[in-house]
Amino acid sequence: MEPTYCSRGTFNPTVMGKSKADCKPCKGGYSCSDRGLGNLIKYKDKYLCPSGHYCPRGEDIDPIKCIAGSFLDAKGDTDGFSLSKSSGAESIKDCDFCPEHFYCPTGTGDPYNNPCPAGYFCPLGSGAPISCAPGYYCPRKGAVTEQIICPEGNYCPVGSAIP
Repeated sequence: MEPTYCSRGTFNPTVMGKSKADCKPCKGGYSCSDRGLGNLIKYKDKYLCPSGHYCPRGEDIDPIKCIAGSFLDAKGDTDGFSLSKSSGAESIKDCDFCPEHFYCPTGTGDPYNNPCPAGYFCPLGSGAPISCAPGYYCPRKGAVTEQIICPEGNYCPVGSAIP
């Protein structure tokens, strides 16, 4: 008799399962994308939710991207220093605000990959760069862009990096 595999979105943490009832909904923080999964812990990072995503508990749920303006670094770590490509996060609450001077499109893992360009500014929680307002200029100094009032006698249209 051939074994019957647990379906996609489920796993069986025990040995010698007897029926489909032994298959459990995928654990929060994991993506059970393959069928026939056993104990998720033994796979280490392989089935942990990917960076930039969270994975709620349930059957056949694909990883969900963090919304624009937020990020989720590897292992749910928001310091940007983890080397793993997994977050292991299970809720949108695990996504953190994108840091000031950077922007985070939907599904961002490392928030420091998207520095705000000159001519734009990026406040805390930016999903995209914001054009510098008319009457201001936004120079880039290292990793920092700031909106500065245009000096007297100069002209600063929308998106100015210099007066």
